Amino acid sequence: MGTERADTDAKSDGGLAGAIGRVTSILAIPYGYTVTLGAAALLAVARLGAPSEVEALCFVVGAVLGFVLLAAIGRPYLAAEIPMRVPCLAALIRIRDRVSGG
Repeated sequence: MGTERADTDAKSDGGLAGAIGRVTSILAIPYGYTVTLGAAALLAVARLGAPSEVEALCFVVGAVLGFVLLAAIGRPYLAAEIPMRVPCLAALIRIRDRVSGG
């Protein structure tokens, strides 16, 4: 256990500042994707008008598939940077519970 903490401290390069840098760099990817997607949606609505329900659904499905694809490509490279993963089964159960209202 002590070895893991020493490895983590060595990687953080300076305690709190290093930890903030690591967390920020990890979170920049999904937040950057979200901001880019939001900007694209706003630009499309401004130029083309409000989408139909089917067009909005297709936009959301495309965005989710794009994010999943990018996450799958980047996963091997970020594996060492992510301290704790949520098992897929646990995530799916939480999604099911939220959809079913439980």
